[in-house]
Amino acid sequence: MKLQTTRTIVAAFLLLIHSCWASPATAAPKNKKPVEGRIVQIADGELIVDIGLDAGLPKAARVKVFRRLEVTHPVTKKTVVDRFLIGEIQLQQVGEVLSITRNYDKLARPAAVGDFVVFDAPAVSPVILKPAKTKSNRPVRSKADPEKQKVDETFYKTLGQPITTRIELWETFLAKNPKSPYAEAVNVEVTWLRGRLDAERRLAEERAQYADDKKEAARIRAASRASSNSVAPKRAPVNSETPVVATFRSPQNVAQARLLVREFGKPTYETIDMQPNGDTQWSVNLPAELVQEPGVLEYSVEAVRKDGQLERAENAGTVEVYTPPQDPAPRPNRSRARVTGEFVNFNLGSGTDEYWRAEADYRYDLGLGWLEGFRVGAGIFNGTGASVSEIAANEDSRSEIAANEDSRFLSLGYGFAEVDSAIGDFWGLGFAMMLGNRQGDDIDTFESSVGVRGFLRIGKFDGTRLTTGLAFIGGLGSEAWMTLDLLEIPKVPMEAEVVVTNLPVGEDLGVSLKYGAGYEFYDGFSVLGHVGWNARTINHHGPGAGLSLNINW
Repeated sequence: MKLQTTRTIVAAFLLLIHSCWASPATAAPKNKKPVEGRIVQIADGELIVDIGLDAGLPKAARVKVFRRLEVTHPVTKKTVVDRFLIGEIQLQQVGEVLSITRNYDKLARPAAVGDFVVFDAPAVSPVILKPAKTKSNRPVRSKADPEKQKVDETFYKTLGQPITTRIELWETFLAKNPKSPYAEAVNVEVTWLRGRLDAERRLAEERAQYADDKKEAARIRAASRASSNSVAPKRAPVNSETPVVATFRSPQNVAQARLLVREFGKPTYETIDMQPNGDTQWSVNLPAELVQEPGVLEYSVEAVRKDGQLERAENAGTVEVYTPPQDPAPRPNRSRARVTGEFVNFNLGSGTDEYWRAEADYRYDLGLGWLEGFRVGAGIFNGTGASVSEIAANEDSRSEIAANEDSRFLSLGYGFAEVDSAIGDFWGLGFAMMLGNRQGDDIDTFESSVGVRGFLRIGKFDGTRLTTGLAFIGGLGSEAWMTLDLLEIPKVPMEAEVVVTNLPVGEDLGVSLKYGAGYEFYDGFSVLGHVGWNARTINHHGPGAGLSLNINW
């Protein structure tokens, strides 16, 4: 029993000694080694480093940025390498092997490709037991050369400083230590620094010869830009040709233009080469497969400059692709209003064979083919006349003609309605009905008047066309006409017309020749005037004129 107790006491004593002398460094966790990488690219406002998740970085890691510095010691001639902290940056996107940030403008010096980035992983601080002090732990005094210490102190002050500051520090050292055994080596260093400073100044002068001041330098940089904007319609019907146009203010700098387009929310763009369209524009239609169904498209335009740089155009936006309603008349300008007036004289100077007419109407295009459109209107007609023989028999006395019971004055107020139908793209037929009140020489007498009119059109209604027609007006007479409308010159409509008529009193037939021309002052509003000559016989003739105002919407 006594022997067992003794063994237990010895074992406990040995365990206590082992625990006291065991190394704490082997028991405590070690600090995790920092992750180190480099800046590999700075472009388009983004800074990219070559470390990511596979190197142990967490998402949104914060890293330190160091600038590497390499110099030659003026005394020992050894290469001294060090690096200096210039700030910290927050990585916004951490990928598997690369990470990206856009917030790097607060560094002490501008970031550059090749700078070091270091991520310090959280460390676990070990518990360190300090050993008892012994004589061997006392600090040992340095026996270094004091002159060399002075050189080293100045050398470390020059690290990371501009060349001019380094020269000033070494010159101050030489002024204070003219008899230093290292003065000759320091003079060699100063001479080298001055040579390097002169070389850098010459290089700066060579660069500055192309730009005398900051404004000129900015102008030179801007001269290589394309400076453009892009335009596309805000909405486009499905299955339509939808152009996107980019206008460049400096087209001489553009080598190529490309359209970037995608369906809203998709991750990638489709790239389409644009084609030159004039001196300053490039254009292309949206892809047919993207406008087959309703939706929203995102687009932008980029220019490939002749200096190899990419430049985004301004005014990038969206296009809504929609299904248009079923409209029986999809063409624009479906409503048309017109006011016309004309004067026709068949006997120059006498006033015995003439009439004037004023009319206002409204037309609406239905676009149904069999019922292309309808027109309604109202007018006033006033005329004076007799037969050619009666006028010739009394040509020497106007008063006798006026008193002659065969000489008549007629006035008519009327309204009408007209419909027309399309027979294919280039043919059309129309029919109109007219009702009115006619008044003769006796102002107290009114009679009802009925008229009809029909016409045939060759050519498109809203293009160059030939129209021929025939009209009969009860109590007044009849007329037949052929009209050629010319719309080949933009904004300058023209017309030529031949009319055969026995108006105003239904006696002898006469012929009217007319020519008219107008101008479209703005979209949908035009004015057209015409002049003409009218004749019933070789001796019975006179002038004519008219004016027409047209509004389309």
